[in-house]
Parts: sequence; C-alpha cells; structure tokens
Amino acid sequence: MIYTERLELIHKSGDVLYPVKVTRKSTGKTAFHLVPFGLDKTDDLVEVEDPSEAIRLVIDERHSIRCSTITATITDKKGKRIKRTGIYNIKGISIKEYNVR
Repeated sequence: MIYTERLELIHKSGDVLYPVKVTRKSTGKTAFHLVPFGLDKTDDLVEVEDPSEAIRLVIDERHSIRCSTITATITDKKGKRIKRTGIYNIKGISIKEYNVR
C-alpha cells in the first residue's frame, strides 16, 4: 500500500489512519478511493491519483476516503493482529479529529 501522511485521521480509539492508494484488480489502476458524501461505495467510487486532489475532496467536499493504520493496531476474530482499514469521513462518528500537513 502507498500511504500519504499529508492527512491524518484520528480514530475514536486513538489510532492514526492515513489515506492509502489501492490497486483495483479489474483495471490495474492504483489510486486513492473516495466516495462522495451520501453515495454508495460500490457504485459511486471515485479514483484519484493526486494526493492533493484527494485531500481537497475529503476536506472541501466531504468525500470519504479509504484509510489504514501503518502498523497492526487491532486483533481480528482469530486473534491475529491486523491494520485498522476502512472508508472514513472526517465528519463521521468514528473520526474525532483530523490534521493536514
């Protein structure tokens, strides 16, 4: 995964999440995956390659973005340590604050 540390999302657990570029299997394209506010993550996914544009969409237009912790911070059902990952919005209930560098 390719992270950008220019945007930090602070999870309510205290974990620090960073936007990640994801490679879509069907196209091979690597980009940040964003979802416009109120729309569906499957049908309305927006792919953005430029980190500055991705951050602008998150801050100014309330898009959600695929994020992950850099290290494993949670334990899965099998007891294995894994990274916290998901699509998060800076105004969502899971994110208590954010920082832009």
